[in-house]
Amino acid sequence: MEDLVSLFREAGWIIIVVGIIAISIWYRHRSTKKWKSLALELGLQFQQATFLHRPEIRGQFRNHQVHIYTYSTGGRSNQTYTVVRLFLNHPVNLGLQVYKEGFFSKIGKAVGSQDIQLNDPQFDEAMMVKGNEERAVKNYLTPSLRTELLRLLQQEKQIQFDDLGIQLRIRGMVADIARLKESLQNMQYICDVADSN
Repeated sequence: MEDLVSLFREAGWIIIVVGIIAISIWYRHRSTKKWKSLALELGLQFQQATFLHRPEIRGQFRNHQVHIYTYSTGGRSNQTYTVVRLFLNHPVNLGLQVYKEGFFSKIGKAVGSQDIQLNDPQFDEAMMVKGNEERAVKNYLTPSLRTELLRLLQQEKQIQFDDLGIQLRIRGMVADIARLKESLQNMQYICDVADSN
């Protein structure tokens, strides 16, 4: 009788594992179909997933190069992220890094890590700003650019603006096409404002 109980227990675990794998494959397939649809709608190139590579979207979105892809972190708590990267037409060379201020960045500031203050209390509280030349960074981050970065930060929590453009990182493989389109439009506006500086 114990052997029968043990057999059912092992079979149950196998069914659970196979079910999780099947759901994961189904979700990835569903997301991939949506990405392909998004690429077609926006006139971008879709690269199909292969055994060694995940799906990607690349191309020109409203005069800016775009790259949408996923990656996974390693280790025990493996996590997948979707990255949306929009590039400036006129990259700068300021060593610029602007990202959401978080717990670890606050600790870094306490021990002397750079955080350029722009005399904009709302922006200074929300964002970490780093760069090679403080004065040039302050001139580049105009009030209109700061306003747009804060507006995007209200919608998406993991953004980074740098010398090359803006990047958004979202947990999971995003299948919400409306969210991706809205984020792309907001990021495009930020790049347009930055390119006009």
